Formats: sequence, C-alpha cells, structure tokens
Amino acid sequence: MLFSLEPKSASGIIVVSIVISAVIIATIILMAQSGDRMVIEKLLMNTDSTSIKKLIGQGGSQKDRRVAIVSMMRDPNDIHEWLNYHMLKGVTRFYIRLETVDASEDRVTQLLLSYPQVTLQIGDPTKTPGSESHDPPGQRQMLRQRAWVSEAIQMALKDGINWIVHIDSDELLECSGLVGDAINTDARPDTQTMVLKNFEAVYGKDKVDVVKEKSKKDGGCFTSKKVVDCSTEPCASYANGKAVGRVTPFLQEAGVHRFHYSGPLTDNALEMQAMYLVHYESCDFPKYMDKFLKLAGSEVSSFPFPYYNESIAVARGGACVKPTPACKDEFAAVYTKYRTTDES
Repeated sequence: MLFSLEPKSASGIIVVSIVISAVIIATIILMAQSGDRMVIEKLLMNTDSTSIKKLIGQGGSQKDRRVAIVSMMRDPNDIHEWLNYHMLKGVTRFYIRLETVDASEDRVTQLLLSYPQVTLQIGDPTKTPGSESHDPPGQRQMLRQRAWVSEAIQMALKDGINWIVHIDSDELLECSGLVGDAINTDARPDTQTMVLKNFEAVYGKDKVDVVKEKSKKDGGCFTSKKVVDCSTEPCASYANGKAVGRVTPFLQEAGVHRFHYSGPLTDNALEMQAMYLVHYESCDFPKYMDKFLKLAGSEVSSFPFPYYNESIAVARGGACVKPTPACKDEFAAVYTKYRTTDES
C-alpha cells in the first residue's frame, strides 16, 4: 500500500522547522555535556544567509534546490531526528519504503505518517517480486531496494524535485548550509550524477556499557566520538560512497550506491566536495546483535567486510547457538574492536 502525503506550503515547512530547530538545539546542548560528537551540532554554524527562515524571509524560493531523499528502512533508530535534521538542511521530500510485517502495530509507521513531507510505502520484507527462493537474503533485499529507488525517481519527476539522494536511515548528509545549495555548488550544467564521499562514525565504549549496566543511557544513534574518512582509513562497512542524481526522465538507479544517466547528453559525473555523508553503522548494540544473529541463520556465507564476517562467526559459535551470557561478551569483543575508540 502507498501513502502519498502532499507537501505543505513553504511557509508551513518553516513553521515546523522553527519548532523542531528549538528541540534539536536543546538536544545539542545536552549532548555537548557528555562530550559526544553530534553531526547535528554543525547546524549551529549556519549563517542567516543559508537558513531556510532567512531564505523565505527575503522572498527566496526553493527553485533549483528542491532535494528529495529516497530510503528503504526497517526498524530504524531515532527516525524522528533523522527526518528533522534533514528538513532543517532543506530537504523537501522523503520517499521512504518501510519494511515491516505488521504496519498496524508499528510505531514507526505512525510517526512517518505524521510527516506531510513523507511519501510512504509499506513493504513486506519476506516478499521480493522477481527473485528466486534460493537467492540470498541480501540479494533479495537489494532487489527490493533498487525497485523502490526506481519508483521514487518517477515520483520525484511528478513532484518537481530537482535532485534526489539515496541514503539509509543510519546516515546523515553533512554540509555547511542547505543541501540544495551544496549540490548546486558542485554541480555543473552538464552534471547528471554525483557521488557522496562517506565517512563512518566511531563510538565510545559506553555503547556496549549501556547493555551491561541498566543504569546507563545511550546518547542515541547520531552520536559518536569521531568520524573517519573511508577513502583514506579503514571502515567497518562500505567505502564507495552514495549517489546523488539530477531528476530527469533519463535518471536510473544503478545499484544501491549509484545513479546512471541514460540520456543523449554527456554526464559530467563527479565526486561532491561541498557535501558528504556520515554513516552511523551499528549505532545500537542490541540491534547489532539481533542483526547478526539473523544473518547467521540465513544462507549468507561471507561479506567483503571483516567486521561482518567476525560478527557472523560469533553468532554461529557455540556460545550463541544456544544463547548464553558468553554470547553477549563475544559480540561485545567484536563490536569494541571495530566500532569503538578509546579517544575522549
């Protein structure tokens, strides 16, 4: 089923943004006390000239800077913060496929439906049209993801979107000012597709301590001790960036990390300099364990990432086949090795 919620007027978006801005700034102040780094904190460095409020106040518009995000997600962490952050950065539309078995009982479904900027598709993760029963789960998931991106491109055309960005619910776009301005800073008139360089968040060891000590509270998904540039330093997950595309009838998905231009013109494709993304891989330790316990029970044999392979090995080991306290400890050892830092 598809929920298509029409966008409000620009002034309506601003009213929402102002209220949300106060909430996020308050959150930033609280998080600063813990010493954790938040990508959201860079919003405080926005000048009046780059804020949505100032843009509208001066009679400006979203002309040529209407940006949409397309994403497929399941049981996302802190999705309200993800949406609010990107709205404050000028994203005007979200095409989201939420994979859930029972939408009527899903709190995330209700939250997403409350945002007029969200076009929501509810999808069953157990059904993948066009796939064979023997296809690995990861391959079936990729097929669903690519199909959704193709649908989103067509909807973006009808909605008058200028640019579309494909990221996940554990990733934040990072730039100075508005996303649309950052894209237009880098794009040339003949640029149809661009690549976002990806950085990866690294956490403090309290991510694991939260599970061991009930009295401790996690700072949320979008907090980290530092971020690393995956093009120059080892990362736990992918390092080949994500896609940005100019919305035209010739834009096509080309896998989960790229767009392809199939039109008659030359595509001056480039890597963005004015914007990048930060990937908060495995930002929730309990969900990290659950994820790899499920992967261990599937047909998946190996990944190109040692972090994934070692996590699956733990999940398939004796301590986790019949869950014991040692299972959590073994997961914690892998998680601490790849996802945390001693840096203060």
